Formats: sequence, C-alpha cells, structure tokens
Amino acid sequence: MKKLGIALGIILVLILGVFTYSGGFQSIKVKEGHSEAHLVVGFRHQGPFHEIGEKFKLAQDMGTQLMMYRDSAIGIYFDDPGTVAEDSLRSFAGIVVKDSTQAKAFIGFAKGKGQEAILMRIEAGNTAYVDFKTSTALSYMIGPFKCYPSIGEYLMKKGDKSKKSVYEIYTLRECTYVFNSSEAH
Repeated sequence: MKKLGIALGIILVLILGVFTYSGGFQSIKVKEGHSEAHLVVGFRHQGPFHEIGEKFKLAQDMGTQLMMYRDSAIGIYFDDPGTVAEDSLRSFAGIVVKDSTQAKAFIGFAKGKGQEAILMRIEAGNTAYVDFKTSTALSYMIGPFKCYPSIGEYLMKKGDKSKKSVYEIYTLRECTYVFNSSEAH
C-alpha cells in the first residue's frame, strides 16, 4: 500500500511538472497594439477547432515544399464555440505569404495536389493580444483556455464590444492569440 502511494505521488508530480512546463500556470498579460495586414494562404476547415491540425500540417508542408514557409503558421477562427454548434464552426489554417505571386504559386501547387487552397487577407487594425509561450504540444491545448477568457474579460472591462477577427499566430516558441478590430476576408 505504501509503494502504491509513492507511485501515485510520483505520477502526480510528473503530471504537475508537465502541466507547469507546458504553460498551465503561465501568467497571462493582455496587451494592446496595432497589427499589420497579413496575406495568408491555406485551407478552410469546418468542424471542431481541435480537429484543424491536418489542415495546418498540409499548409506547412506545401509552404515548405515551395520554400515559402519559415517558422510560423496562422489560424483564423470565424465562429464563437460558445454560440455555434461544434460541427458548424468555421476556421482557416495557413501560412503568411509575402505577396500575390507567392499566393498564386501556393494555390496552383495545392490544386495540382487535389486540394482547394484559398487566399485571405487580415486587415491591419488595433488589437488586444496575448503572447503565450509554448514548449510542448500540450501548450497549444492549454493556451486557448487561458488566453481567450483573459482577452474577452479585458475587452469587456474596456467596454469594447465591437466585432473582431480572431486569429492565432503560431511559432516554434509561442502562440499569439489576437482579437483584431479589422475583419479577415
């Protein structure tokens, strides 16, 4: 019985350690700024947000093959999961490109692979955002549960209820969760 208690204690400490290392206790600081416009190419997704991973992989792989992808990806989320049925949630997974020439090359390459890529633009705008350090795959699951409520609360306190585009920029070391005053289209 004592060995079982010790084993459970060790497991609990390990779980707590991974949770901590993955950002579970990371403090959240909402900042304000102005974002530049982003030209992005990638793929539409409809359904649960947590199932968008394959679209990210596809966009990153194609971008890498075309030597366009560096170290970041972008996800755009059009619906609020609190008000829209999970199977109807609309989102986008892609990469940022420099110009329309790169966008056309990506879209043509995707079409040749039997995939329908699209071009989108996120307009420049005022933002409320959180930079969330990422160290494990678990970080990308913890981040939205910590960051979105903080940004929402921050905007409510400011009385800012205007419609925002919501997007996430993913790098190897952090994810930036953004509420933008401009639309993505």
